[in-house]
Amino acid sequence: MRCDGTYRQYVAYLAALSIRCPVALVDGSAAGSGQAFPVTYDYSPGEDLLEIDEGVPPEIHADLAVLLSTSGSTGAAKSVRLSHANIRANAESIIAYLGITGDDKAAMSLPFQYSYGMSVVNSHLLAGAEIVLMPGSVSSPEFWETFKSRGCTSLAGVPHTFDLIEQSRVDTSGLKTLRMMTQAGGKMPPAAIEAWSARSRAEGWSFVVMYGQTEAAPRMAYLPPEEAQANPGCIGRAIPGGTLSVRNDAGDILPDGEEGELVYEGPNVMMGYASSAADLALGQGPGVLHTGDLARRQPNGLFAITGRQSRFVKLFGYRISLDELDAKVKRDGISAASIAIGEEIHVVAGIPSEDAARLADEIDRWLKFPRGTVRVHAVTDLPRNANGKIDGLGMRAVAEAGSASATPPVRPVGRDMTAAEIFRVHFPASDIDDDTSFIDLGGDSLNYLSVALDLEASVGDLPDGWENLPARDLDALSASRRSTVAVDMPTLVRALAIVAIVADHFQLFAYGGGGALSLFLVAGWAFGAFTLPSVLRSGSIAPIVTLGLRVGIFTALMGAANWALTGYGSWPATFFVSNWVGPDVPGGAWFVEVYLQCLLLISLPLLSPSVRSFFAMKGFTALAVTAACAALAAIALDSVLDTDHLYRRLPFLLGWVFLLGMVAQAARSSGQKMWVALIAASGIMGFYGIAVSPFFAVVTFAMIWSPKLRMPRPLAIPIRSVAAGSLAIYLTHFQFASALAKVGLTHPTVSVIGSVIGGVLVWRIYLRIDHLVTKALPVQSTRAAKDGLS
Repeated sequence: MRCDGTYRQYVAYLAALSIRCPVALVDGSAAGSGQAFPVTYDYSPGEDLLEIDEGVPPEIHADLAVLLSTSGSTGAAKSVRLSHANIRANAESIIAYLGITGDDKAAMSLPFQYSYGMSVVNSHLLAGAEIVLMPGSVSSPEFWETFKSRGCTSLAGVPHTFDLIEQSRVDTSGLKTLRMMTQAGGKMPPAAIEAWSARSRAEGWSFVVMYGQTEAAPRMAYLPPEEAQANPGCIGRAIPGGTLSVRNDAGDILPDGEEGELVYEGPNVMMGYASSAADLALGQGPGVLHTGDLARRQPNGLFAITGRQSRFVKLFGYRISLDELDAKVKRDGISAASIAIGEEIHVVAGIPSEDAARLADEIDRWLKFPRGTVRVHAVTDLPRNANGKIDGLGMRAVAEAGSASATPPVRPVGRDMTAAEIFRVHFPASDIDDDTSFIDLGGDSLNYLSVALDLEASVGDLPDGWENLPARDLDALSASRRSTVAVDMPTLVRALAIVAIVADHFQLFAYGGGGALSLFLVAGWAFGAFTLPSVLRSGSIAPIVTLGLRVGIFTALMGAANWALTGYGSWPATFFVSNWVGPDVPGGAWFVEVYLQCLLLISLPLLSPSVRSFFAMKGFTALAVTAACAALAAIALDSVLDTDHLYRRLPFLLGWVFLLGMVAQAARSSGQKMWVALIAASGIMGFYGIAVSPFFAVVTFAMIWSPKLRMPRPLAIPIRSVAAGSLAIYLTHFQFASALAKVGLTHPTVSVIGSVIGGVLVWRIYLRIDHLVTKALPVQSTRAAKDGLS
């Protein structure tokens, strides 16, 4: 059955089980059946189309219920055979340790053909509970609106699911019916487990970490919620009805604390694999599963995974035999050997260095994995021991040295590029694969629009929340070349504000001011969308430091160049404090100065773990309260302090606008937007009164209520380019106008157009060296933070 998420797939699945017709669950978008043998019935639920093979069906064992494909791991199609008894035993165990009852409602957030998703369905339906088919992903507002309206009680997710929830700043405390969240499908960092465990306890629901493999239908272990905080690095204990043990190569059970292979025994262990039609007739295997994972049993009875057996690695849900990989490469006439390091496959090959990339691509295609999954290291001779065998330590040394020095190839952006390749153009110093998202790379307001422009040229219109999507999901988008394109309101405001500022400076037209305030609003929106989630996820303010240094370094370079060429500059401007001296300090860039000072003020409270936890758990509520308090403080301070000679260009007076942008970005529901509008109206009237800039007032409420605006594609491209280069335009527009004046071009229209184009070009050129600056800064990507680095 081709699983596509529609309700018919579940109906067909239950119908097949009821008549004891084995069903193979495959990805609906995949080519072929994914099986090593022909299937008799090929059903597409979305189209309600059943194709029947009239050939002679293979002999099938009466107990066989489900086939889950593992093809693609080493090119040899193979399926896990699960019996009715296997899936029922596992479902009963899950019901027991999770306490599932007929009152539960599970939000279906995982693909059904994925064994984890299948187990959610099996366990809940067996308990008489409900499953709720959800719209969109966990990063979309529609998902959580449905979660609340249907009264869902549970959510199952893989580690990336919880990353998306954090990045989207979902207020889980507002999920009144939530009873538990479960995590499996890969190792979650212990720090993240501790954070989610703490959040769940504070909000009154349970967070359950689980461990399993498809071969066990799929659960084998769970970590009781009450033990997660003290044991975040453990997979827990065996599920009811099963047993776990740690064994040596001879099969002997090892005592606590000693490392060996983790072995599971239980009634949910698969019947066996199916590599041919003849295997379908075979009965139940021994009920023992050698997991391929190395582990230790702790004195408290909990098990902890310590690594993988050297010749197996699990990627994308598939268990890969490195021996089979080596045999394949050798069949192609290449002397090579492979090794697994963490979650990566490294192949050391006796080939010229210029052939390494080609071989890596060939292996990726053979494995049916994304480009860049396998790393190939070219050597003259393979490292061997004195007896002629491959030297494992030597292999590891070659792989680690090669990884440290490797730089991913970067080529100009083109329409045939994948999302990961586009990311490499903009983040060449980062480790990027098909699971990487813009947010993972530490993307922020400085490169958001440049990346969006290049992605749209390749994949078409970008959906809401594209910055949270992994590269593989971006590649899966249907390319759209419609005559109109959706531009998000912050981008439009950013472009309009900088053009209005420049036009006003050159007296082309007077718009009434408020452009800089609008840019503060957009800056806050971008900080809330990109930088704050990185801070909360990494537990460090390094992303703020990185952002501030990148803006500061670029501004300093522009200021130093101007000072050297024209003599127009000053030390207060160099140290970004001219806004405290006066409005006419030579070389002063007050907007950047106040922005950097706001970043400093925001970073100080975020040094506290308790403050970070407050923002992580309370999300929108925390931001709304902070913005409202900042607005009230600004109004009060403005009434007692005389700062008119400084034009109110001080962080404690303008910071509330920045925070207003953050809370506007976090608002999802109509009710939340009403609160933002109330804070905005109160702040504007209290601080500016009737003297408020109409431009600022209009764009503020437009950003709250109109997230996107469709416009002709030829218009959208220059708008995004101008918005992306707004900082450079702000810093260089007087210099470009002066250069044009020297050749007799003094008309305001020419000055505006020339300075805008010049600023865009300066920014596009600077982006080519920005990655060198970023590489030397505290945080290069939030992926490093997720791996425990900061």
